[in-house]
Amino acid sequence: MGYQVIDSASVIATHVNKIVRSYIPDLFNYDDITQLHNRLSSTAPRLAEDLSAALNYSQLLKVYRALLTEGVSLRDIVTIATVLVASSTVTKDHILLAADVRLALRRSITHPFVRKQELTVYTLNNELENLLTNVVNQAQQGGKVMLDSVPVDPNMLNQFQSTMPQVKEQMKAAGKDPVLLVPPQLRPLLARYARLFAPGLHVLSYNEVPDELELKIMGALM
Repeated sequence: MGYQVIDSASVIATHVNKIVRSYIPDLFNYDDITQLHNRLSSTAPRLAEDLSAALNYSQLLKVYRALLTEGVSLRDIVTIATVLVASSTVTKDHILLAADVRLALRRSITHPFVRKQELTVYTLNNELENLLTNVVNQAQQGGKVMLDSVPVDPNMLNQFQSTMPQVKEQMKAAGKDPVLLVPPQLRPLLARYARLFAPGLHVLSYNEVPDELELKIMGALM
C-alpha cells in the first residue's frame, strides 16, 4: 500500500533529538567556546588570536547563543570569527554582532527554504511595518535598548500571538516553508516573538536574501 513503517524507537529518538536541539543554546558554555576556538586555532591561528583579543568569553557566549537559538550552525567558525573581529571594532552589542554573522552566512541560512531559486515568504503589512519601525526608533532614542527587547504595546503582542501562527499554518498548508521577511532593524524583535508564538516560523531580513534568488510574496502579516 506504500505505507512507511516507523518503529517506536525511531519515534522516541526523533523526539529526544528535537528536545536536545531546543536546549543547545542553554547548554552551550565556556568549555564549548574553548573547543570551538581550538578548532579555529588549528586552521587559522592568527584569526583565533585576533578574536580572543576582540571579544571576551562573556561577549562571545551571548553571540553564539543568539545564533544557536535560531538554528544557525557554528560549523563555519572561520567566517564567523572573521566577521566578529571586524564588527567588534564598531559594536559589542551581541544582537548586532549576530546580525552581521547572519549576513555573512545568508546563503546557508536561506538554503533550506529555497526551491528552484525561489524563496516564498510573507512580509509585513505596510502599516504594521511603519508602526513597529517607529516603536523601535523611539525606544533607541530613549536609551540603550536591545533590538530584541523593545517594549511593545500589549494589543500588538496579542495581535502577533494570533496572526503569527496563522501565517505559519497557511504557508505549511500551501506546501511552503514558513518564512517571514522583514526589515533588518525589526528582525531581532519579530524573530523573538515568532519563537514565542509560532515556533517554526523563520524570520529573515531583506539583506539576508541572496541577490540571485527570486522572491515570491504569498501574503502580509497584519
